[in-house]
Amino acid sequence: MNNESLTNKQGISIVANFIMGSSLLIGNAGGAKQDAWISVLLGIIMAIPVIFIYARLTQLYPGKSLFDIFEYTLGKILGKIVSLLFTWYFFHLGALVIRDVTEFVQVVSFPETPQFFVALFIGLLLIYTLKKDIGVLVRVIEFILPLIILIFITTILLAIPKMNLENMEPLLYNGWKPVLKGGFDLFAFPFAETVVFLTLFHTVKENKSSPYKIYFLGLFLGGLLLTSATIRNILILGTSNISNLYFPSYTAIGIIDIGNFLSRI
Repeated sequence: MNNESLTNKQGISIVANFIMGSSLLIGNAGGAKQDAWISVLLGIIMAIPVIFIYARLTQLYPGKSLFDIFEYTLGKILGKIVSLLFTWYFFHLGALVIRDVTEFVQVVSFPETPQFFVALFIGLLLIYTLKKDIGVLVRVIEFILPLIILIFITTILLAIPKMNLENMEPLLYNGWKPVLKGGFDLFAFPFAETVVFLTLFHTVKENKSSPYKIYFLGLFLGGLLLTSATIRNILILGTSNISNLYFPSYTAIGIIDIGNFLSRI
């Protein structure tokens, strides 16, 4: 950030939005079927020790980004090698997220438009934003998070007439194996990927407990919304339908119908 520092609120907003991100779009833990919500909770639990490590590193090395920490602890040469590996990982992660978004855009809006062009312009916009000032992006995220939560709660309330509690049964019908696998998948994506913020949270300007507050509140807020979305999709669509959909949240919200005046949200 250009001569700026993050606040706790901004940091929490970034983590929560990051966790929701494309996970809300493409769904998660589909192999666990009606127990997918348990997988989300397990993923959160698995992430707690790792999140603690991230926060502790930020506290132990104040003012140092992830790359600075590598050079400080591993030496200049080895530190740069590890930094390059992590840089590749971050680019790979970004490419996967852009691919999810462009696929969604192509499927639901522009089926005749090649994904390459959508990805190109998204990438150029991101590069321009980050080059100019990431602080603008941070403030936008801080502003839209309450709106996202409000819209999320509203859609759940509107979808209640479409929900069927029987879709949640039977509990653990396929045993713990698919549930644990789904939990580990969610631990890897998106919870553990919050390591990316070690490149940013060294700019937090508040007290020393800030890294813990940011990471854990962001984790629990994003995890809560992810769990709620998973339960909502199961109640509305049922596992048989979810397994055939690439964008279950989009479909679940799309079938909301209030009278004759509100439909296809």
